[in-house]
Amino acid sequence: MYCMKCGTQLPDGSKFCMDCGNSVLQSEINNNQSTTKSKLIPAKCTNCGATLEVDSSQQAAICPYCKSAYIVEQAVNNYNISFNSNLNIENTTININGIDTDNLLLRAKEFEDEYEYEYALRYYNQVLDVDNENNNARDGVKRIKNALENYIYYESPASRGFTAGKLQLKKDKLIYINKKGQETVYDLRWIKKLQNFGGGFSFNYGEIPSSISIVCKNKSSEWLDLIDHALKGIYPRRHKPISIEEYIVKNFNKKTSIQAANYYQQMMNVSTKDAVKKISELL
Repeated sequence: MYCMKCGTQLPDGSKFCMDCGNSVLQSEINNNQSTTKSKLIPAKCTNCGATLEVDSSQQAAICPYCKSAYIVEQAVNNYNISFNSNLNIENTTININGIDTDNLLLRAKEFEDEYEYEYALRYYNQVLDVDNENNNARDGVKRIKNALENYIYYESPASRGFTAGKLQLKKDKLIYINKKGQETVYDLRWIKKLQNFGGGFSFNYGEIPSSISIVCKNKSSEWLDLIDHALKGIYPRRHKPISIEEYIVKNFNKKTSIQAANYYQQMMNVSTKDAVKKISELL
């Protein structure tokens, strides 16, 4: 036997429910008295999903298909939610399967603005699960995928041979950019045998390995650690990017203005004169 209030299975002959304290005898009397007065309404079993007809005056009942006890109100709500899925009224989105899609979009945008892209993508996909034609969610997914591909996790001045430039770490790739803005992209999957040397690091690259050396003064150990973690799928936490100017103000001072000018020149690809002028304005 089952409690007709909460659905808990009870030993035969019980007078009270051990979970909610409901009088089992009184519930049976009330249900027997009301059965002939109440009409049957559609419901859906909360356990097996079978479509049922239930007495709305009852508090709990037993599913004839899976033999599980269920709360009548919950079963009725389960049916109504299923019946009203994907309903739109005058172009206004309402709850679909119990989910407020407008709220999901709001949460997704909040995470996107905080550069928490995985969480944002999860919320956008939840919207698409219930409304596959939602343009806001589709646009959001495109933005997130593009942002994940192009987000710069780390960058610093670097040089290859006698050519100065900068080195960037993006998702699944290492990018060297020379003074002319030309990019050389290294797929992380093909980077092997990372080694540190004075003032830089080297690695073997490609299916037929070739040795690549990159000079990055005072940054080689940091780069080796970053690349080693990226090869394992571990990246620094994303944050709102700061400008080169903000970085210089934060990390340099008048005593290190020469280093700051060199940094600015390499990162921005400007002349020494322009770099010195800019640093004098900043520091």
